[in-house]
Amino acid sequence: NIHPTHRSQLDAIQLLSIATCPVIKKHGIDAILEPFLDDLKCLERDEGYQFQINGTCQTLRGTIAFVCGDNLGSQLIGGFKEGANARHRCRHCMGSIPDIQTKFREILFHLRTKVGHDYQCDIVEREPGSGIIYGINRRSSLCNSHYFHVIGVLPADSMHDILEGVLQYECKEMLKIFINEDSYFTLKELNDRIKDFDYGYYNDKNQPSQISSLTLNNNSNSVKQKAAQMWCLGKFLPLIVGNRIPDDDERWQLFIMLLEIVDIVFSPIASEESVGILQGLIEEHHEIFINLYPGRSVTPKMHYKIHFPTQILQLGPMVRSWCMRYEAKHRYFKQLAGVMGNFTNVAYTLAERYQRLQCLKVSPTGNNNEEFLCKPVEIGSGQTVAAGDTDYFDLSLEQEVEIHYTSILYESTNVIIDGIKYKVNDVLIINMDEDLPEFGSIHKIIVFADKCIYFLVTKFKTIEHNRHYHVYEVRREIRPEQVLLRPNTMPNYMPMHTVKPYGSSQRNGA
Repeated sequence: NIHPTHRSQLDAIQLLSIATCPVIKKHGIDAILEPFLDDLKCLERDEGYQFQINGTCQTLRGTIAFVCGDNLGSQLIGGFKEGANARHRCRHCMGSIPDIQTKFREILFHLRTKVGHDYQCDIVEREPGSGIIYGINRRSSLCNSHYFHVIGVLPADSMHDILEGVLQYECKEMLKIFINEDSYFTLKELNDRIKDFDYGYYNDKNQPSQISSLTLNNNSNSVKQKAAQMWCLGKFLPLIVGNRIPDDDERWQLFIMLLEIVDIVFSPIASEESVGILQGLIEEHHEIFINLYPGRSVTPKMHYKIHFPTQILQLGPMVRSWCMRYEAKHRYFKQLAGVMGNFTNVAYTLAERYQRLQCLKVSPTGNNNEEFLCKPVEIGSGQTVAAGDTDYFDLSLEQEVEIHYTSILYESTNVIIDGIKYKVNDVLIINMDEDLPEFGSIHKIIVFADKCIYFLVTKFKTIEHNRHYHVYEVRREIRPEQVLLRPNTMPNYMPMHTVKPYGSSQRNGA
């Protein structure tokens, strides 16, 4: 039960098991899970299981909340068909191949249920050939859990389905037409703009790669971007090429609609209202897509999107169950496997090396084990000032901090909080108004006593939402209002920056 703020820390992700594909094919995934399920039974007992923690006996109870994975992994562990031979490919519903091409609302499909799934598994066990009818290979051993069942808790993964799926697919089809048919711009112009655009320092590692002619014109559904790169490209593409595209271009309007879907899917906050909007956007998007791209099919990843609203209602924001951080954790093992030079028993070697590293991190001789999950605040360079000499002293008195005229404060140029770096001049969302959000830029980063941090934020005037560029237009006032803002009170914790669209003299967009 780790708070989401700390759950994304790689140290919070613990290793359960490592198995190579040949071992899984030979013995089955259920054999790999057997020791885990035996331990799970102890946790699921009414009396729980007694642990010795710091010399104190504590009784804990628990079960599986949900299982995250890419589509092939979730299908495998859930006992569903993994390939394209099944009549019913979706682990959420019984939609047939023709149905997923024409129906775009979840209510139009017969959803899988626990009772129905158990009945189908009984049939498959008696008649193995019937598995192709139901899209089932076997009854998953996870169903042996006292509380857990594979139906409804093998969530769709927004990283693979959106960033490595639908967003790349539609972006590629749109760019092909814009470049090869409409001649809005050339591929070279697009790549030059992608290379020169200001994505902000927080995207230094995620800047999109240039797109080759071969990539653009082949038959794949990808523009060869990694997930984080595609997120960055999709977010900024309206600012990169929007000035070359007419306002009434239907394919561009459809792409903007997809970005609106992406915004809701990746939001760390969910509401019933946003879920209802998401459901309508997905249905409308798919209906328009098949009309504007008649030669292209609705892919399984596009179909999975119709189940996103229900998943958010059941499990919360999708960024709480996506695979992005698990892929980052997996990167350590992939890199280590390539350099350690041991191929006799790769899984055992990786597991042992990793557990030794974790032991070092939590031991008194390694990192401070009190900071194992909750990373300390990192304060950058700056200067000390007397509180009474600052222009924000009166604002400070309104906050719940002990401050006097002679108090010594520290003004920093940057700070890292929970792994997020904030710098002076960063743009933040101050308030989520009903109509337009309120933005502001960090004027100063102030460290009070006991490392209590506030941002002195200069407010912007939000003019309007520009749908064509998928941004909010903001204006810096001549005499702006300033506010002191604590980082943990911000509606959105991610920093942003102001930027103008290519070839535009309009106001800044955030």
